[in-house]
Amino acid sequence: MSRNLKVLITLFSMTALYGVYYWGIPAIIDLPNNIDLIEQAVLKKSGYKISIQNPSLKMGLIPAIKIKADDFAILNDDNSKAFDIEKPYISIRLLPLIFKEIDIHDFSAENIQTNLVFDKDNKLKLGQYVIELPKEKATLKLSHARIHLNSYEINLNDKVQTKKISMNGQYLTIDNFENNNILIFQLLQKFKPARKKLLLSLILI
Repeated sequence: MSRNLKVLITLFSMTALYGVYYWGIPAIIDLPNNIDLIEQAVLKKSGYKISIQNPSLKMGLIPAIKIKADDFAILNDDNSKAFDIEKPYISIRLLPLIFKEIDIHDFSAENIQTNLVFDKDNKLKLGQYVIELPKEKATLKLSHARIHLNSYEINLNDKVQTKKISMNGQYLTIDNFENNNILIFQLLQKFKPARKKLLLSLILI
C-alpha cells in the first residue's frame, strides 16, 4: 500500500468519524421526538416534573454539545411553574468530562423565574419540592462557566412571617468563572416591596 493511499484512508476515516460525531449523535438522540421519554425518566429518577418545549441538539465544531429550547420548566402538581427558563441555551465542552470536570462554554436565557416557599415547618422549597443538600459527594465539579441572563426573578413566599418578597434583575452576566480562580460578574437588581435598585459589578479572586 502506497503512502498516499494510507494518507487518503486515514483522512477518509477521520472525516467519517467526525461525520458520525457531528451529524450522527444528534440523529441518534433525536431529542425533539424523545422529549416525552426524557421527561418521564427525570420524573421517575428525581421526582421532579419537568417540561421542555421545542428542544434541539447539535454538536460543536470542537467537541461540545449544544442544547437550546423555547422553554424549560419544573412544574408543581397543578402545573404551575416552580422554576422556569425562557429560551435557554447551553454549550458544554466534552473533553473536560474525561477529567470529571464541567466546562460550560456558554449559558444564556431570556429570563429565569424561581419561586421559593418557606413553609410553616421551616423548610425551604422550590415550589412544592423541598430543597435538600446532596447526600453524596458530586462526581463532577464545575471548572469553568460563562453566563448571560437578560432578566431574572426570584420570588419568596414566607409562610412563617406571611410575607412575599420579590427580586427582579434586568441582567446578570458572569464573564469568566474558573474554579479556585477569578469570578467576574455584573447585575442590576430591583427589590420589592422596597423597590430599590442595585447595580453591582464585582471581581472576586
